Amino acid sequence: MKSQLKKMLPNIKKKLFILDSFPRIQTEGIGKIAEEMKKGKKTMEEINKSLYDPFHYERGRHRYAELVKNECGSKCELIDYVDAFWNKTINAFQYFDSKGFTYFTVINHVSAHGLEHVRPIYNKICARL
Repeated sequence: MKSQLKKMLPNIKKKLFILDSFPRIQTEGIGKIAEEMKKGKKTMEEINKSLYDPFHYERGRHRYAELVKNECGSKCELIDYVDAFWNKTINAFQYFDSKGFTYFTVINHVSAHGLEHVRPIYNKICARL
């Protein structure tokens, strides 16, 4: 990432936005969310726990923070999805809504529903430009 950044920085006029690290969803669980919620055998918390590993993303966040701080300064800005996907009630990331609609596809892309969920983040960025 550092070598790629060094190649890009001379061509950046205003800002380079980098999506900060957040827990990757386990793709095999995505298709089961609505079904498990419909059955009612598992709580939202239990479903959440089966969807991601809450620990390993912190290294990526630290790495990106150091990269922005040491390599590009004010030319780079991190986009943080943690606030968008953190559920304060259950103190965990939540990658689906109360109806079971997921914010991600099975290939770890943000779904159309997910884009609407993170739209306020991008609206704030655009308003500042």
